[in-house]
Amino acid sequence: MTQRSIYFQAAGFNIKIEFAKSKRLIANDRLREALIKQLSGFMIESKGIVFDFTIKVVYCPELLFGRTTKVIYAPIFNQLQTNKAEISYYNSLDHFNSALLEILNQLLIKHNGFILHASACVFQGKPLIFLGKTNNGKSTVVQLLLPEAKILADDHLLVRRIKNDYNFFQSPLIERNPYPKFGLINYRIDSLYLLQKSKCCETKKVASKDYLAKLLPKLVAFPKLVSSDLENNLSRNVGRFIEEQNFQLLSFGLDKKKLKALL
Repeated sequence: MTQRSIYFQAAGFNIKIEFAKSKRLIANDRLREALIKQLSGFMIESKGIVFDFTIKVVYCPELLFGRTTKVIYAPIFNQLQTNKAEISYYNSLDHFNSALLEILNQLLIKHNGFILHASACVFQGKPLIFLGKTNNGKSTVVQLLLPEAKILADDHLLVRRIKNDYNFFQSPLIERNPYPKFGLINYRIDSLYLLQKSKCCETKKVASKDYLAKLLPKLVAFPKLVSSDLENNLSRNVGRFIEEQNFQLLSFGLDKKKLKALL
């Protein structure tokens, strides 16, 4: 008999996806097969595991369509409890990823973390994180470090404070550029670079915490289902991260040799 559930781990959280039995097997199996492929680097065995969140994939007409007087819309998911939600298997893989983004965001915010819009790689044995607004070069900078670099993230980075150290994890979400994912590995945060495109290639320490306090919230993924507790926890988590980490401003152009020598 085919296993109807998928078990995976992201940022240290154990998550179960349960597929309800249905006569509509084609839609059910199509989503399940796509998720197995997407989550292959994050999957775990279920024996002896306590799960932090359960996603139930069901046939539920209420999750297919909603309507107002002028709009017909498709709800993405229904959160039943703080650790349980359901989604219709007629939703697309993109819809499922939107729901998963919300679930991971909630779990991280409640446990000293958050989701960061960033790129990351391991270069010369050292994990590097690159931060910046859209078009600041997050994807470009990791591409310039190839082939020596191993790309870890191109869009979402899962950040979590464990004991006294900040760690980051690869995201199980679909990224813009495909690359190998090994989601059960965590990396200690050491080098954080704010990006600035320039003709020169240099780094300098960002001394202004006020500047970081204004910039970093713009680079953090905010939950869609906002509550005062989540909002306060996220603000606290980001503030502590700014206080405890060192940030460098990286000015760079398209010269691979200079960039590699600098880093």
